[in-house]
Amino acid sequence: MADPIGMRNISTTYQEAYATLDGNVQVRRIGDRLWEILGRGGEAVYEKSKIAAVQRGFELAASISRRRATRKRGRRR
Repeated sequence: MADPIGMRNISTTYQEAYATLDGNVQVRRIGDRLWEILGRGGEAVYEKSKIAAVQRGFELAASISRRRATRKRGRRR
């Protein structure tokens, strides 16, 4: 199966895994029907399908980049 658009394949022999292009979120298959979504600096979130896990990963990546942008903007004066 092809990599999801906007993600790169970081799979190993034993585990199917993807990361966003900026590296802020990783999506890993940890069971038959269980996917783990790891956002940088956050808690793990779990989904039952690959499509749902990838979508949740993109949502987390967007919120992380939005937080970073607001922090940078807040420092400037």
